Amino acid sequence: MKTTMLVLGAIILVPLFAAYSGNAQDQRAARAGGPVLVLDGVTVGVLNSAKGGNAYADVLTEVLGADGVAHKHIGPPKYEDITLVAGLGVDKSFWDWIGASLNYKHVRKNGSVEPAEFDAVEMQTLEFYDALVTEMSIPDSDAESKNVQKMTIKVRPEYTRMKKGSGNAGVTLPPARPRRRWISSNFRLVIDGVDCSKVSKIDGFTIKINPPTDVIGQDRDPVKEPGKIEFPNLQVTLPERFAQDFRAWHEDFLIKGNNGQDKEKGGSIEFLSPDRKDVLMKITLKNLGIFKLAPEEASAKSCDCDLCQTVVDGANSVRRAPALTASLYCEGMDFHFIEPPEPE
Repeated sequence: MKTTMLVLGAIILVPLFAAYSGNAQDQRAARAGGPVLVLDGVTVGVLNSAKGGNAYADVLTEVLGADGVAHKHIGPPKYEDITLVAGLGVDKSFWDWIGASLNYKHVRKNGSVEPAEFDAVEMQTLEFYDALVTEMSIPDSDAESKNVQKMTIKVRPEYTRMKKGSGNAGVTLPPARPRRRWISSNFRLVIDGVDCSKVSKIDGFTIKINPPTDVIGQDRDPVKEPGKIEFPNLQVTLPERFAQDFRAWHEDFLIKGNNGQDKEKGGSIEFLSPDRKDVLMKITLKNLGIFKLAPEEASAKSCDCDLCQTVVDGANSVRRAPALTASLYCEGMDFHFIEPPEPE
């Protein structure tokens, strides 16, 4: 009996691993149950997490009837946004979908979020249809942090369906990709005519696309159309002693009133590789204007790097040198994912 069980185990394990072709990072994510994203029939990679997409309805209460009961019933079906958290291991086609959406080139996609555990063959798959990108959230870029960053994306489907697990073991992942790490401290801000080389932090921000719902017709699942894009303001922090250009911009643009469209500035945020030699992703900033420049509240620190510009305070303590926070509006953003070079 033991011999028979061992033989059966070997027979089952062979197709499990043969069906999986991802790199080591994806293998770890898959074994831990990281969900796999499929778009238009193509597997684009393993996500850090995925949630939402559930069908629901509002409960409607009628006025009190002749029978003395306020009867309840449900409205038409609705579907939650799907929140996807992804690192840079996801295929470029996923990032291109987001970039096109921010440039008003909205593309609907069908897809699924599938369980990737090798032994979770009965888990359900979430299938979604005609989905539009509705949000893109960038975390803090902070010179004092070494966190590995992830992007949070929301998509809004017209409808979803839950599909029972196929019973097939494992999933087929795309070919292995060069492993790249996006670190919080590795960023570069560029603004036309403004020295940003000492900027120590850019607060996280979210770009929102608001698709209105078309309820015309008899469809149970109303059509969702792309709408206005809300580009956020930016909060930028840098040491006060290196803020001369920001002060001059603030004085001219805000105080003196030279703030017409021809005075707005262009710029970009680049997210860099760990050795800071390669650009991983880039956000182009359009029509920037400065509307506030204020001191940041001083706080005790244990860092003495040049960028933080800490100063000795007393015999043993170190405090951060004064910093300023600049508040900037932005009329548009383009997102570009830079494809890594092919491994030699």
